[in-house]
Amino acid sequence: MKKLILVVFLFLQLSVIAQEQFYTVFRNQSNGVNVVEKDSSYLLIARESIIQTINWYYFHNISLSGDTLNSWVFQVDTATITDIFYDNSVSGHYIAGAIQGEGNGYNYGLLSKFNSDFSEISTSQPFDIGETGSVFRLMNAKDDSTLVMGGHFRDNSMTQHSALVEMDTLGNVHWSRNFYCGSDCILLPYQIENSLDGGYFFTCQEFWNSAGSGSMAYEKTVIIKTDDLGFEEYRYHPGDEDYHIIAGWVIQSNDSNYITAYSDPAFAEFNQPFNPDNTIWVVKFDSEGNVLWEVSLYDDLPINEWGTGLNYTIRKMIKVDDGYIIGGSTNIDGFLLKIDFEGGLIWKRYYTHPQYEENTADWQETQINGFSTTSDDGFILTGYYYSTSGNIYPTGIAAAIVIKVDEFGCLEPGCQLADEIEEESLRDFDFQIFPNPASDKLRVSFIKEMNESFDIVIYSITGEALLLNPSTSLPAGQAGSGRHEYDISSLSPGMYIIQVELENGYRSARKFVKE
Repeated sequence: MKKLILVVFLFLQLSVIAQEQFYTVFRNQSNGVNVVEKDSSYLLIARESIIQTINWYYFHNISLSGDTLNSWVFQVDTATITDIFYDNSVSGHYIAGAIQGEGNGYNYGLLSKFNSDFSEISTSQPFDIGETGSVFRLMNAKDDSTLVMGGHFRDNSMTQHSALVEMDTLGNVHWSRNFYCGSDCILLPYQIENSLDGGYFFTCQEFWNSAGSGSMAYEKTVIIKTDDLGFEEYRYHPGDEDYHIIAGWVIQSNDSNYITAYSDPAFAEFNQPFNPDNTIWVVKFDSEGNVLWEVSLYDDLPINEWGTGLNYTIRKMIKVDDGYIIGGSTNIDGFLLKIDFEGGLIWKRYYTHPQYEENTADWQETQINGFSTTSDDGFILTGYYYSTSGNIYPTGIAAAIVIKVDEFGCLEPGCQLADEIEEESLRDFDFQIFPNPASDKLRVSFIKEMNESFDIVIYSITGEALLLNPSTSLPAGQAGSGRHEYDISSLSPGMYIIQVELENGYRSARKFVKE
């Protein structure tokens, strides 16, 4: 395992245990599935490979500073394949998956239960609902004794459809319901959410083929509302019917309604039009599936070099005290977004390997599969990092990752101070600081002449304003192309943030170290 610490940020706040931000890479397997804080450490659940041949469960106990305390591994039975998927395949000490029968190539659903510290498998129960095999990749706890699982099965024509199954914690099936989307459609499960009336929202992806061709024509998200016995009540297809719609996620709102978030990537297949405004959408709907409002985040999220939005895939969504956290990947970066209860963006964070810019690899990708809150109000994330051969990883790498961020989603503390910067303004207004580290003087140089007044504020790494317009050896007040030298001799050694704010409200910030 290679551990990369970006910033060490120690603090004590009441009785909260100090936790550090870090980015840790595990090189002995390829995909992190779930990570939680547990007994003053973090527990990572991972699987061996992205394309399974022989699959194992990996577990790692990680300290609050990102060091590995211990690791252990399981293979369930003697199956040739044991498959766990994304974060929503784990609920408490239960893991939903699949197992392949020895010698017959047949897949069975699998419910595995682990003991309190995940050091042993207590029970492992295979079950089957399909004509030619079934795989289970979702799990939701209805109560302490009842689990609801989502999976897909193949019929005799080998077409895949979705199933919702309720069972007890011993793996005994109470009921099973199958769901279809048409003769040229494959229906695969994505998420299960409890509804307030005791039923479920079962979100799936529809993969529609060109009629009779077997080639995918388009992809849609469908939210299937069921009663408490799994019988379908209605279907809701969010988004524009002309575009790909992927990765819908449903969660209860702060009232008696529901929030869904989905994305609409730009890529078109066959007869679907190209979508130039692809982004993430947030929708509020009531218990009957009626849309109450719909918000596009296009104006708040970055665009790529071709002038379109990024191709987002949402892996998880959770509710926090003042809104929602949405996480997933863009095909290149992992991301977290914080959304308020009216669909407004509070902050956005993107995560790449700390040595991303230094790596000469042709392709690098960070994917976030799951995340959870931590006792210091921050977040712990897991997924995987992939790199082709480069100078950092000469033979390439596909590895599980764990990322610890603070309550603002910052991997480097203080990043929230720059949240109000207009993206367009960064092309015209920016500055450099030097030397860094600095001892007594810190020089600020504006990249482009602005000819308007500005303020300089120096913050502690915790966000406390320490110096406003510190004394300068050059006339301050106009952001010209020359240097401005500031006295920082009164600061104690450590890390700080310097922020420049123009009179029009534009802000930009940099971190520096005082020696």
